[in-house]
Order: sequence, then structure tokens, then C-alpha cells
Amino acid sequence: TMESGAQIITSELPGSTVVMRTPEPFEGGRTKVFFTFVNNGQAPVNVGPENITSTQIAVVSYDKLMAEQKSSEGWDKFVGVLGALGNSLSATDAGRQSTVTSYSGYADCGYRCGGTFSGSAVSRTYSPYAAQQARLQAEAQNAAAAATMHEDHEVARNAIAANLRTTTVLPGHYITGMLTFEVPRAVRRAKQASPMALYIRVGSDVHVLKGYTGAIG
Repeated sequence: TMESGAQIITSELPGSTVVMRTPEPFEGGRTKVFFTFVNNGQAPVNVGPENITSTQIAVVSYDKLMAEQKSSEGWDKFVGVLGALGNSLSATDAGRQSTVTSYSGYADCGYRCGGTFSGSAVSRTYSPYAAQQARLQAEAQNAAAAATMHEDHEVARNAIAANLRTTTVLPGHYITGMLTFEVPRAVRRAKQASPMALYIRVGSDVHVLKGYTGAIG
């Protein structure tokens, strides 16, 4: 069936129902697929990434996604520290002011004696007020950059949190979750799509969803 332009695939078996929504476009070799799992049986069942296997693509676990995010956050924080340090050093230098003075003239040393001269002199002063204002501005910039980075990290973590983790589904209940799949580079670069199948085990049921992945999938 179709819903708001997306293809919805429904697989019904005696003990369970699985609904899969058209996957989102690739992002760096990965695609996200939303599922709904319904327990039609009489006993609780566990549903998680370990229940899903494929002939072409592999599920990327929540733990791996979160480990990658933490590594990325560590790098972001390192770069942020360097940037904050640079701003602070620039603020300190802002208090140092240099003034260049040029001079020229003519020196008369007597009859037929004399000549012109010119040059420049550099005087340096330090302004505590200018340094303080620069420091305040640098602190504000550093705080804004840190807040933005923190918000970006929260958004990324919330997106990862949507990925399905092992959950017990009671009879007559359902859960909805996202799964992230890794698509091999060879499949992504192929000129023609490759057949694929997802095997989804819910209790004693095995749902088989077949399709294509790659060039047109």
C-alpha cells in the first residue's frame, strides 16, 4: 500500500505482523528503515536487531552507532578547545596596540653641508580596557559555539535513540522502531540493483521481505 508517497509493506503471519516503510535515501552508505512489529500470539516475544538478517545488508547495532557518535563528539570537543584557545589568545593580543610614527626633515651642518633625512618609529602600548572587551567577546563566542555543539550532539543522540533495541512485546501489543542498515560499497556502486531479502523472526514466525537494493532500490 501507499501512504503519503511512501510504500508500506505488510507481512501477516499467524503469530505476528510486520510492517516496513520505504527506506530513506542512503547517507554515507547507510539507510534507515522504519518497522512496526505486532504480537498476535498468546505469549510475550522479544524483538530486536538480532531478529533480523539479510542476504545483502547488515543491521548496524545501537551500541555501534552510539560508539561512533561518542568518537565524533570527542573530536568535536577537541576542535572546540583549539578554537576557544585561539579566541582567548586573540583577545589577549587585542590589548596590545602599536603606533607607527613617520618623520622627515633637513639637517644643516654649515656652508654647503646638509641633507634630508626620514624614518619611522614604532611605539607599543597596552590597553587593559581593550583587552577586557576582547576577552568578553571571546568568552561569548566560545559559549555560543559550545552551546551549538552540545545541541548538535543531543540531536544526533536522539536520532540514534530511535533505533530499535531488544524489547519484549506482550500479546496484543506492538512496537515501532527504526533500524539502520549498512549497504556494502560494491552494492551501492553497481550499475544494476541487487536482489535482497530480509528475514525477520518474531517468535516462531519468520517474515521474508524480498526486494532490491543498490542502483534503483
